[in-house]
Amino acid sequence: MNKRNVFTAMGIVFSFVIAVGGWALTSMLINTKSDALMSGTGYVTVNPPPVTTPQTPKEDPHDSERRLTEAEMARVLFNWESDGLEQPHEPMEGQLTMEQAIDASRAVLIEWGEAGIIPAGWERYENVRAWLCQILPNGRRDLLDPVFSYWTVSLASQDTRAVLTVNAVTGRIWKANLSFNPELF
Repeated sequence: MNKRNVFTAMGIVFSFVIAVGGWALTSMLINTKSDALMSGTGYVTVNPPPVTTPQTPKEDPHDSERRLTEAEMARVLFNWESDGLEQPHEPMEGQLTMEQAIDASRAVLIEWGEAGIIPAGWERYENVRAWLCQILPNGRRDLLDPVFSYWTVSLASQDTRAVLTVNAVTGRIWKANLSFNPELF
């Protein structure tokens, strides 16, 4: 009886080691193949240096833009990087509309193009998408303060793609992921 319990325990431990080892090996192979496939596309991803976002137009209702303290910005970024649930929602009072978020994104890309940071012509996109979300802490169902919301604006053409994260209250670009065909340079 005692030997059987020992063999059963050893079998369970051995099965667990095989399962975890197989999962780790599969994960490593997927990452390796993913990197190989991504590098073979001919597109290069760059993170541009920080550039100030242009002020919103005077006719915009957000011309009295809300300023955030460093502590508020840190709390917002900490929330955005957390592993909570991404919850899409409609704009709340005091937040940018979809059109304003897209306009702010285009304005920044034009500014970066004029400054020579990105190739000229980035302001022409065939595919534009935008969605508004918040990251809700685990277990929370109601939305946080509007400043925790962000617009993800994706602008794409045949040779370029920009995905910008716009704070839904300030209208500032907080993150940018730009991909382009290297033949543009």
